[in-house]
Amino acid sequence: PPHGLVRDPARRTLVKQRVLAGGQILLRLDAGSTDVVALATAARLREQLRAAWRDVDAVIASDYGYGVLTPALVDEIAALQAERERVLVVDGTDLRRLARARPTAVKPNYAEAARRLGIAARHGEARVEQIAAHEAELLACTGARLAAITLDASGGLVFEAGRPAYRTYARPSPDANATGAGDTFVAALALALASGASTPASADLASAAAT
Repeated sequence: PPHGLVRDPARRTLVKQRVLAGGQILLRLDAGSTDVVALATAARLREQLRAAWRDVDAVIASDYGYGVLTPALVDEIAALQAERERVLVVDGTDLRRLARARPTAVKPNYAEAARRLGIAARHGEARVEQIAAHEAELLACTGARLAAITLDASGGLVFEAGRPAYRTYARPSPDANATGAGDTFVAALALALASGASTPASADLASAAAT
């Protein structure tokens, strides 16, 4: 089997289907297993994680409530990070879950950050000033060294303790069927940070990749 892949015949792989009309996305249909993984599967995941951690430079934890990143696996990540610190980038719906792992970076989008902060959603450039006022709170609640908040067409904001906020800018694509920009941003950010790039350079590379 492929290296590092844990198979569970009782689970169905997640599939996301987008329905389009005239080039515009109308809705998305999700199918697949989202219940918590079985104990035996979770144990194999922890084994694979421990084995891989020795050899990697960066780790991405993507936590969207699909039952894989269990509390025990989060504990494992936290223990491994304390023992052998890696560039750890966290993405997901509740960034507090991995705060004890002291991640290098977290990457919420605007909606996720606003929901976590309990603030009313705004639109366009008004979001930039609104989120900038909550830098310390975001870093504190996520336990991260830096936080990159993506703002779709408005680019993004990157917070790092002790340094001025850094703004990135996007070049919006006219293609209405754009998918995967957030995942691309996370992957490029982790790669750049692991290579030793500065925070502003890493943010610019991630923004360019997502664009």
